[in-house]
This record gives sequence, structure tokens and C-alpha cells, in this order.
Amino acid sequence: MNLLDLLGFLILLSSQFTSSKFILFRRNKENRTPPKHQLVISLSLNQAVKVNPPPGGVYHVVYQGRMFQLSNPILSFTGEIMFCPESDQFIYLPYQVDPQHVHYVKTDQSHWMLRNLYPHCYGILRIEGLPQGVGYRAVVNGESKLYHTPSITVLILSDSPVSWRLEDVLFGDRVYSPERREGKLGRGQSETVRFILSRHVPPPSSPPPSTHPDLPPVRLTLSSEWDPMKWVGREIYGYEVISVVGRGGNGYVLKARMGERYYAIKVLSLTPSNNATLVARSTYEDLYKESDNLKRLSKHPAFVEIFGIYLDSNLIARVVRGDEETYLRYPPAIVMEFMEGGSVDRFLSDEMINQSSYWPLIVKTIMREMAKALAFLHSSGYVHLDVKPQNIFLRKEPGRTGEEAYRDLQGNLKLGDLGTTVRIGERVMQATPSYCPPEQVEAIVTGKGASPEMDVFALGMTGYRLLTLRDDNPASQLLDEAFNVAGDRARALGLVERARESLTSWRPVVEGPPELRDVIVRALSVQPERRPKAHEIAIALR
Repeated sequence: MNLLDLLGFLILLSSQFTSSKFILFRRNKENRTPPKHQLVISLSLNQAVKVNPPPGGVYHVVYQGRMFQLSNPILSFTGEIMFCPESDQFIYLPYQVDPQHVHYVKTDQSHWMLRNLYPHCYGILRIEGLPQGVGYRAVVNGESKLYHTPSITVLILSDSPVSWRLEDVLFGDRVYSPERREGKLGRGQSETVRFILSRHVPPPSSPPPSTHPDLPPVRLTLSSEWDPMKWVGREIYGYEVISVVGRGGNGYVLKARMGERYYAIKVLSLTPSNNATLVARSTYEDLYKESDNLKRLSKHPAFVEIFGIYLDSNLIARVVRGDEETYLRYPPAIVMEFMEGGSVDRFLSDEMINQSSYWPLIVKTIMREMAKALAFLHSSGYVHLDVKPQNIFLRKEPGRTGEEAYRDLQGNLKLGDLGTTVRIGERVMQATPSYCPPEQVEAIVTGKGASPEMDVFALGMTGYRLLTLRDDNPASQLLDEAFNVAGDRARALGLVERARESLTSWRPVVEGPPELRDVIVRALSVQPERRPKAHEIAIALR
């Protein structure tokens, strides 16, 4: 046996950090039509060599005339990182002794594009018969997932077919069932499954009539006792709820998925709670009226984008009378952009950041960018009414040190919760006592209109809270109590006046850049007319 016989079918591997070269030796000259050759898949990721063969353990090379073609030209390791050859074909030279190289590189191409390049590597399951935009759940190769696309594209890296199963779809009171519930899908194959309307589900029984259908009862126990984990694993308006990421006085924040993208769903509560954002029933009606305008405003890059606002006064009336099933299936909700970095409130407990020399610069940046956002909002005729650290969000995860976090703030900050926004001069129905000015709670009691100065005070208190790390607003408890007794006008206004007096005598100690100290102190003025405008704050902190 000569040397070439010994080297037949051998594969040599040279690995790099982000790509790999697979070296294929030719068959000897007595056999110019080689059978399928085997390529073991190895890859160097993060400077560590990993052997990750696909199902079946090999890649194949098929002889076609004077060309070889890789029949599996795609590598998938996590489902997100993809590797493709620079060329899926190379010339076969029967008398060539030197090895031939197949060079794989990382690609960011979508499955849709790769499917067009390598259709023999994919199976396609097409779905028909469902109302437009309605999601459906499918189990593909044992993995259950909610889909909103007209087809499911499956990367298949072996000759074995993958199994699939479809579940019934509930849309409103209608149930759609697949004509074929399960099957198998092979490489290069496509199948079509049609859903048909199979039955109707009766709506929840109507609650007893109320003598005051437009007013919530004095105490709504449902929201205070409600467990938002009940939504996890269910769908809300076509979005699959994955987890509960937050809860506050005016609702819950859920992480949800539609297709391949994540969203945040704020489900509004229907019960006021102490020491948090306090929301009255008519807020939902105002929010519904302004939904189109708020979605338009949220397109501005300074705001968390709103994709949908789901409110139905009839369903809300059921919920406030204690219909938990309605709240579970049709809660008042706002679907928003999901912010991976969370809110800047996280910095308050992160000493690696808030004890660094960069902290004053971080607070200054946050104040400046939020002032720009408020200047745009105010010039558009709206007031936010709930500026606070918990509503200032980071698009992406920031760095772990003060320097890294400061660097990562550029283009990474957004003001959220536009659902609290009202037009300038319209009635105020909500407040966060720890951050709002006294006149905001006074407006709730008396029916006065919203003004941009309310946002400026809240921005100043936000800057003070972040910069000093102190939560010592002397008016917070008094304003909270005033809201809770808003029905007793005289008592509520008395508490507001005491809150105003406490702020007048308060001398907050603020350290940091002079321009930042000046802005915070001026913004916290008890007299609204003495506060700077939002655009003036943005200019001062440049």
C-alpha cells in the first residue's frame, strides 16, 4: 500500500479564532470517482477547540463531474451562530497531490437567505387558514415554540427527518384546529398544513350589573392579590409571555416573545397602591384616546417605542368588579420595545458604578438625555407625569465598571412609560409621590391641568436621588397620604400644603459638577415658575 492509499479519506484541521479550514486529501489516481467523503466538524471558538459534529456525525462531499459539492454547507452550534463556506464547491484534480481547502467563516445571514442559498439543507412547514397576525404553537423536534410567521423553516443537518406537531389556536371565542396535527419533515422537503375553524368557546359569564358601571369600587382586591406569574406560558394578544420582569404601583412588566423578537408588556393594574405610582380609572380612557399619538411620539429615538395599546372599557368594567378570568385573558396592556439593559435604577445598588469617579458624569449624562426627551415631549404638547429612575431605560446591557458604564451610555438611554402621558392642560390622574412636585398631587385633588414644570421637578428629584444615593425627600409621605384621602378635599389640600412647606425649608446637599448641582437645585424649586425649562437643562449639561 502506497502513501496515497494511507492518506485516503484523512482530514487535517487548522483552527482559527473565528473560522476553520478543513483540508481534504484526494483519492488516489486509480479511483477518479470517489464515494462520499467524510468531514468531521471542528471549530475554534473563544480560543478553545470544540468538536461539534451535526446529527449523523459527518459532513458529506459528493462528486459531481469534476467538482465536489458540500451537501451540508452550514454549521449551527447554538442556533444563533452560523458558519458557511466561502465556496460550497471546489475543483477536483485527480492527479493533484496537495490538499484542497474548504474555508468556513462566521455569517450573520438570516435563515431565510441561507435557505435560498442551500435549499437542500432546510425543511419548510407552511401554515394556512389562520386570521392574519394570529400566532400558533408548534413542537418541532421536541421543542415547543410560538410562531407568527406563515411558515416554519427548519435547518436539518442529517438525513433523518424531524418531527413536528401543531396545537389548536384560541383566538377570541374561536378555536382553529390543524387538518393534520403531526408529521415528519425531511431535508429539502416542504409541506402545507391548513387550520380550520372547529368550534366557538362561550365568553365568560357576565357579571351582575352595577349601579355605577363607570366608577371603580372603593377597594379593588383583585390587583393587590393578583399573581402575575399566572400569565407566564400563556398568550396575551398574540404574544407569548416568558417571565415577569417587574412590578410597580400601576402594573406589571412582562417579558414576551413574538416570532424571534422580545417585547415588554406592561399590564396595567386597576387598584391604587401606597408609595408608588397612583392611577385612577379615567386614565385608561385618556390613554385610549391618545393611543395613536403616543405610538407616534414613541418613534422618537429618545423614547421606548410603543407597538400596541389594548384597552376595552367593557372588559375593564368586568375586571374592576372582580372577574379574574377576564383580567387573565384580556388585561389592559401596553406592548413596548424590550430594553435589555433594564432601568438606571439598577445603578443605585451597584457600588462598582455609583462609587466610581465616573458616577457624577453618568448622572449628568442621564439628566441631559432625559432633558432632551422631555423638551421634545413638551414641544409636542404633552407632559410625561412619571419621570423617575425606574422609567429611564438602557437599550443594551451596560459595562460593569464606572468607566465602562459611562462609555456605554451614549445612544443607550430611553425614557419609558409614555402610557402615563397626557396633553398639557388636561387633568392629572397619577403621580409618584417620591418624585412628583406638590402641585401634581394638588392637581389630582382639584382637577387642575398638567404642566411641563411637573416633569422638570421630577427630573430634578431623579438627578438628586441618583447623584446622592439618598432617598430623603421630605414631602414623599405627605403627598402619598394626600392622594389616599383625595376624596376629602380639605384634608388632602392641607397635606399638600404641609408637603410644600417641608420642601421650602429643605436644603438638599448636592455634590458634583457645578452645572449639575445648579440644575438639580433649580429644578427642585417649590415655585414652578422658577424651575428651568427642559431644553435649558439640556443646554446647561452639554
